[in-house]
Amino acid sequence: MFWDWREFRTLYKMEEMNAVIAALQKEHIPYKVKTNTRLGANRSYAGTTGMKTDTLYEYRILLKKEDLEKAAYFI
Repeated sequence: MFWDWREFRTLYKMEEMNAVIAALQKEHIPYKVKTNTRLGANRSYAGTTGMKTDTLYEYRILLKKEDLEKAAYFI
């Protein structure tokens, strides 16, 4: 069920997200990733001028409630 999943980490760089996912996969811990854009609704008017392109997205890693402590140990 969806309420069994808890937010484990929120990351803003894809490289960091990939490192966390690799560690979770190595330990066979199931996960989900939710991705949100940080551009906002006015992106079509302002574009991405002045924004760091490596932090345009927010990656939320979700784990099952019973795996949170185990994952915290390995990450």
